[in-house]
Amino acid sequence: MDSFKIHENIYLLDSIYSNEDATNIVNHYNSGHFKTPLGNDIYHNFKNNINYWIYCDLREQINEKRYLTLWNHYYQAVEVFYLKNNSLKRIHQVNRFKNFGFLHTYFRLPTWTILPNKNNKIFIRFNNSRSLSSIKLLYQTENQFLKFVQKDTIATTVLVTFLIVLIILNLIFFQKESTTHYFWYGFFIFFNIVDFLAYKGYGPMIFWSESKFLITNFRTIAQCLSIVCLLLFINSFYGKYRINKIIKLCFKICIASNILCLGLFTFEYYTAYFENLKFTIIPFLRLQTLLLIIFHIVLAIKGKIPKYLGLAFSMPLFLVQINFFYNPRVNITINQALIFDNLQYIAVAIEIIAISYFIITEIIKEKHRATTLKKENLILKNNFQENLLKLKTDEKNRLLANVHDSFGGYLEALKLTFSNQNKSTTDKTKIILDAFYTEYRQLLNSLYTPEVNTENFNENLEEFCLKLDKLTPLKIELNFEIKDHVIPQDKCYHMYNIISELVTNAIKHANATNIKVNLIKIKSNILLSVSDNGKGFETNKNGYGYGLKNVTSRTELLNGNLSIISDKKTGTQIQIEIPI
Repeated sequence: MDSFKIHENIYLLDSIYSNEDATNIVNHYNSGHFKTPLGNDIYHNFKNNINYWIYCDLREQINEKRYLTLWNHYYQAVEVFYLKNNSLKRIHQVNRFKNFGFLHTYFRLPTWTILPNKNNKIFIRFNNSRSLSSIKLLYQTENQFLKFVQKDTIATTVLVTFLIVLIILNLIFFQKESTTHYFWYGFFIFFNIVDFLAYKGYGPMIFWSESKFLITNFRTIAQCLSIVCLLLFINSFYGKYRINKIIKLCFKICIASNILCLGLFTFEYYTAYFENLKFTIIPFLRLQTLLLIIFHIVLAIKGKIPKYLGLAFSMPLFLVQINFFYNPRVNITINQALIFDNLQYIAVAIEIIAISYFIITEIIKEKHRATTLKKENLILKNNFQENLLKLKTDEKNRLLANVHDSFGGYLEALKLTFSNQNKSTTDKTKIILDAFYTEYRQLLNSLYTPEVNTENFNENLEEFCLKLDKLTPLKIELNFEIKDHVIPQDKCYHMYNIISELVTNAIKHANATNIKVNLIKIKSNILLSVSDNGKGFETNKNGYGYGLKNVTSRTELLNGNLSIISDKKTGTQIQIEIPI
């Protein structure tokens, strides 16, 4: 039997006899008081804390045992009886951990074994805990029952596993993000899992089977907490660009109201002061879900969120509303009933996938925007530095030109005058002027900075060393094993000045006869070295002069490493390693 056809033969005891005990039920049956057909609707309105009786006429003669399953966990008490010799005999509920010989299985729904009997008249007594309750009875062979249990278990396991995996991925993927909305998003998923497990009956069956309060209210509490987390997530994640101050204020009011409801539930748990608090809060939760549907539809229409996200958010909230107002019929198949039973939570899973995808794309976009902004800032910074360096270089070269044009002209005139004087009076003065002139030319050459770039770096460096080589008696050797374009634009200026400073220092202070300048590329680094065969010096940094301090600061600016090896016998070697 693949449907709920048993419902065609179910009758409800007249309400005036509802609270009768089992001893009087047979009399009521014989008197025809079971005359109201239960009908084909699944959901029925029953009063709380009243024992209801239904009568099932199974009619057919069976030669093998069958299983009668009640597809509902939220009855506070359910008892099943069969009629024998004009009296009711109780049928004990099947243990949920049952060994079927070839298969040891677990099932979550209350089930009773109906043995072969010529008189298959079944009476069921139940005590309701909710005003709107479902009565879905399955009457199946053992094979049909096992297939149903397998399908139901798979559906439940897949959904719970999927939601748990989403929480784990949420923790892994978003753990590096410091914002609080991912925290609320994780708890939103968690409370959906709690709600789903309570809906499936695992809560009342395992944890609070004896607590009337939790049986009645736990799902509503979980839904309250879920909506609070969802509102906090939306409020923080959507930000000021998607929702205005009025909407944010409405969200805050809803959050505060839900927290108040949770406080009232806590108060009821300890005092039992409020009666039917749940039925006062449920309409408020329905209103919130309706407002959230409208809110997301409006945002999607305005283009403030993707349309798929608006649809994904609205779908489970819409299905919640459908569950409140739509009463399905029992003439559906087991597969259809399973889909309908899990439809809301399937929609929640789809919603969570959509939210996760939206979060990931927003994070990627945000990081892309941050990277782009960082690049733009770097370009502006480099442009500013280049312009500043150009201004400094131009000003320094202008100053040198003025020195050369004025001070240099006077020196040339003095030198020419003294060269025409008597040799005996001018030899000593000429020697001093020649030395001064050499120092003056070296100073000009070391201070002058050409327009250095990636195309002319080697050329300018060679020209600088050649000029100094001609002005001094020592030999300057160059070894360049690097192409111009390898050195980035922003490093050319500083490297030129570093080499200029080191060569000039060696000429002035080392008393060397030979200076070697090496520039090579090793993997992703440039290795620059300047060595001489002079007298060496103490390498204590505190004793550095202005020149070496300038070299050190430029090296740090280039994120390079500087090392100095100096010896009085072998001279000095300064090496600088600079990343490209």
